Amino acid sequence: MRNDDLRARQTTSCISPIYVGLFICAIGLVVVSELYELSLYLQGTYKSSYWPSLYESFEVSDWLINYEGGFVRRGLIGQILYEFYLWHPYNVLHVIVGLHYLTLAWLLGIMIKIFRQESFSLFLLPFPILLCYGFLCTRRDFLMLILMYYIYSFYKQCLTGNKIYYLVLQLFSILSIIIYEAAFFHIFPLLLLHYLLRENQKGKKWYRCVLFTILFWSPVIMAMTLVCLYKGDRTMADVIWTSWYDMLHTYPYPSDAYIPTMGAGPGFFARSTVDAVNFHLHMTWLRMYKGIIPAAPFIIFIIMAVFQLLPRLNQIPLSSTSASFKVDAIRMSNILLIQFVSLIPLWGLLSCDLPRVIQYWTVSSLIAYHFIKNKSDFPMFITKTSSIIQNGIDSLKWTHSKWFYIILLLITIRFICPWTDRYTHVNIFF
Repeated sequence: MRNDDLRARQTTSCISPIYVGLFICAIGLVVVSELYELSLYLQGTYKSSYWPSLYESFEVSDWLINYEGGFVRRGLIGQILYEFYLWHPYNVLHVIVGLHYLTLAWLLGIMIKIFRQESFSLFLLPFPILLCYGFLCTRRDFLMLILMYYIYSFYKQCLTGNKIYYLVLQLFSILSIIIYEAAFFHIFPLLLLHYLLRENQKGKKWYRCVLFTILFWSPVIMAMTLVCLYKGDRTMADVIWTSWYDMLHTYPYPSDAYIPTMGAGPGFFARSTVDAVNFHLHMTWLRMYKGIIPAAPFIIFIIMAVFQLLPRLNQIPLSSTSASFKVDAIRMSNILLIQFVSLIPLWGLLSCDLPRVIQYWTVSSLIAYHFIKNKSDFPMFITKTSSIIQNGIDSLKWTHSKWFYIILLLITIRFICPWTDRYTHVNIFF
């Protein structure tokens, strides 16, 4: 009993009021900034730095992509919104804002549940290294991460042999691809690899393992192929945008804004694949930070910081439970490596929104960590690579300092958020 009391006192002593104070300040910053931006929107005075009309922005117009010009990637939600508008006209922008906050709250609930079940410290949760807080800044990303959580949950149940869960799994998987095809990269490569290794552990030959994996995930592969083929064009973009003209004239935002002739979301259909890749590469890797310094070193720094911060989630404990529990650094690093490679198409080829890609990387890794428990679920070379990375970090004594962890985390804020001034709270408070 004395040993238990001593252990309790030791773990409690690890929890500094300074850490708790920093955590509360971080939460306060997020809440105040969100309320400030929401109040501007409700007053009709919120203005994007890039777009005279909020409808013209990627953050809103991406939701408005529909099937009025034919089947096209990302069109499902927009078509649902459009059908309801035809049935009874309403302010679609209000619904999009509502969906943003609803999915944010839902994802936060999922993350808190994972953190509690895994005995993670909540210290990282308010920081942009995990979630992109900011008015409409993530488009449908919160929804896609929510779908990932349920897809992984259904997959785990499906492995028990339940055929109903297999049908539900495939339904949610196809739905995620149709809603946002880029979700494929943070959801499915790890699952395909996991299923392949699982089949190999049964003693099957590799060609049979590959065949069974393709058959198991064939609905996802077909859905991804379909949305890649129906990627849209300029004519389709014009039809989509024209279909919303009545709503744009009835509910303009701001009220004195001109009616945009094309939204950035559907307007991107007019770009060729080569043009889109060149644009994303330039905006991510070749742009100049503050107009002076090349961006690439900052991106590399953030990637290195994630491999330090996430496998040591409990280095800054906020409870006796997280203080006494150590994260499996190798397993976390395994998942981070696989997810990083899976997201390579989004690291400047198919996307230029660095904060959103980091969010996909870190949050999807935490969700995967929650469901994939065994080191045998990873290729040996991945585990060896993770061991080299994490042992290298541990060999540096200064990385063991809690203040180094905090300072590193604060530096990532300055490196992540200035990427775009759409993250309004960063401009206000930093």
